[in-house]
Order: sequence, then C-alpha cells, then structure tokens
Amino acid sequence: MLGRYFGERYCERLNRPRLALSTCSIELLLHYDWPGNIRELENLVERIVILKSNREVGPDDVRFLRMHADHADDDVLDMNASQKRHIERVLRMTAGQVGGAAGAARVLGLKKSTLQYRMKRLGIRASDFKS
Repeated sequence: MLGRYFGERYCERLNRPRLALSTCSIELLLHYDWPGNIRELENLVERIVILKSNREVGPDDVRFLRMHADHADDDVLDMNASQKRHIERVLRMTAGQVGGAAGAARVLGLKKSTLQYRMKRLGIRASDFKS
C-alpha cells in the first residue's frame, strides 16, 4: 500500500518510530476516494507521522486529519503552518513550559531539543505563552 510506503519514508526522514495503524484506520484509508490522488494521501500520512509520535493511529485520527484536509484552505495544507498552530496550541495548554513532566515536549512526544529546534524554525517563542 502506498500509505505504508509514505509512512516509512516520513518516519525515517523525521526520525520517528514506525507508525502503528489500527485495523479501522486502515479500512478508512482504503475506502476513501482520494480526490487529490497520491499527493493527498502523502500529505495525510505526513501529518499523521508529525502529529502522532509513539502512539497507535486510530480511526478518529484519520477522520480528524481528513476532515481538516477536506475543508482546508492553502494555509492549512501548508505543513509548517499546521505544525506551528499545533505547537502553539500545546504551548498554550502548558503555559509556555517546553520541558519537564508537564511540558509541551512531553505532550507532543518529542525530545526537548527537537521541539526547541522546531520552535526556532517556525518562529515560536515559549515566552509568548507564559502567564
């Protein structure tokens, strides 16, 4: 399946563990008509790899990401913009705390240094989210 190929490719590229897809999520992917063809599938799998670190991908994850792709404008489809919004949302939840047991890195399943690198690349400052 192409989805498996893209999953392995992005996991390797982003240094993530291999994706674990539930049977239901595989069924959803197989029965979707993919109006954007291979490019749409590739973008969905890339988003799953980025957002689902060290967790099984369930049907709700696939539905959520597909729904956003179906109703998105070009900005949402831009991976950097999507990743930036997600990191900012988690930083709001953690009141700007990046590391530690209750920090954003832990919530996102990332090493603190990886999150800091992404924040710098995306122009995100943790201090903007501190109370």
